[in-house]
Amino acid sequence: MKPVRTDAANPNRCQGTSRHGQCPNLAEHGSNHCSACGGVSTKEQEDTRSYLLTQVEVKRRLAQLDTQLDPVRDLQRTISLVHLLIETHVNSAKSDVALMSACAPLEKLVQRMESLCKSVVTVQEKLNLLLPRSAVLSLGQSIVQIVIEELDGIEGYEQIVDRIMNRIFPTITNQNQPKLLENHPNV
Repeated sequence: MKPVRTDAANPNRCQGTSRHGQCPNLAEHGSNHCSACGGVSTKEQEDTRSYLLTQVEVKRRLAQLDTQLDPVRDLQRTISLVHLLIETHVNSAKSDVALMSACAPLEKLVQRMESLCKSVVTVQEKLNLLLPRSAVLSLGQSIVQIVIEELDGIEGYEQIVDRIMNRIFPTITNQNQPKLLENHPNV
């Protein structure tokens, strides 16, 4: 490949000299000299090294996951891998142009992750690992009914029951609880 000329103030200018002065070409990546002066680019080796280090990180993170044969665990492991691939795509972009060119593969990975997350919920539901929201609310109502029956006859028990209800139902219906299913036809 023909060397690229650069201006005299460029810090990456070739350090080679001749009887005419310093070489006006851009130095090869990872070298102090251009290809005409014997410089060799190390970009390909650095990219290969970065790729191999990423692969080691992928294997290390997957090894941390539990190795039991569990469909939910396997799906969660796959989700972790897809998440890692998304991170790798985003982190490998060196410019806005590179990030924009990675949008199509990133969109496919995000769609795959969404599909896997839905699959986890479906498998958990089929394995009876999740309770429908209606069952949890019914349980909460039963607990409150038991409390009412036990406190009946105590002066001011209505206020106590109100305070208990005000603490139980927000806890049951908390949106951050991962073990509850919404009554949604797609879930």
